[in-house]
Amino acid sequence: MIPVKQFIDESLASAVLSYPVAPALIPKWYASQLGRCLRGVYLEQLGVPRPKLDDRTIRVFRMGDMVEEFVVSTLAKHEGINVERQVRVEDSERHMSGKADAVITYKGETEVCEVKSKHSRAFWYMKKEGQAARNHMQQLWFYLYKLDIPKGTVLYVSKDDLCIAQYEVLRDDESIKSEVFGQLDTLNRAWQYQELPPMAEK
Repeated sequence: MIPVKQFIDESLASAVLSYPVAPALIPKWYASQLGRCLRGVYLEQLGVPRPKLDDRTIRVFRMGDMVEEFVVSTLAKHEGINVERQVRVEDSERHMSGKADAVITYKGETEVCEVKSKHSRAFWYMKKEGQAARNHMQQLWFYLYKLDIPKGTVLYVSKDDLCIAQYEVLRDDESIKSEVFGQLDTLNRAWQYQELPPMAEK
């Protein structure tokens, strides 16, 4: 029997799925870190290594990449849609960067689309609650703000059955703006004074 499973396992094991851990003079925050524990984000930037990813976590990340590829490639095949993939976004003033999954233009309207995957239980719980995860909204808002695009979509895909949910985020949402800038101000101030950010309120 050809060891197909072994080939796939070896490929997954060789994946590099972590942020750089070398300390830097100028901090470099990532949009995907928004909504996380700011102390953990700060320590990563100092060069404190993150725990090694276990085998299952690596597979979860890889599945997320596959779902994103499926969604974006499907959209790109649709007549009349222009899709830019992995659009680099930079904010040199606040030291944050990221890559938007897709910038989509259709019938003269442009939006940013962030693709997220969930297992079915989490997906249907989210549908019941009726809103996207706040950290995903913050990530998308950052892209909208820097790309000067009025609105975008967080698109969730259930990994078990490909059910899809779509949630809109607006660039002019002042509450998300305050949350994003508040986190960045805290991180940059902590870096300036070389002290840990305060503990998150419970």
